[in-house]
Amino acid sequence: MHAGYRRSAPAAPPNTTTEEKMESRDIYVKLTDPTGKHKPVVNHHRVWDADRFIASQHKQYDTDAKPGEKRIVSQASKSDYQKFTGS
Repeated sequence: MHAGYRRSAPAAPPNTTTEEKMESRDIYVKLTDPTGKHKPVVNHHRVWDADRFIASQHKQYDTDAKPGEKRIVSQASKSDYQKFTGS
């Protein structure tokens, strides 16, 4: 972290507790090259809002991606991730 940089926690919406707002879950995402030039990649992420995270992945790897860097984003399973990592 940069010297002088201070990270502040996001404010919880009114009438909710921190525990309700901060509930996270594990999600596994598979990125596939539509051209077939690169092997698929399976990643693990801990997220608070899975739908919002998947939408951001679509934006990053499809909508906003440069030509040749586009990927098909799909949800994967823990088993898929373990096979990918060899664990």
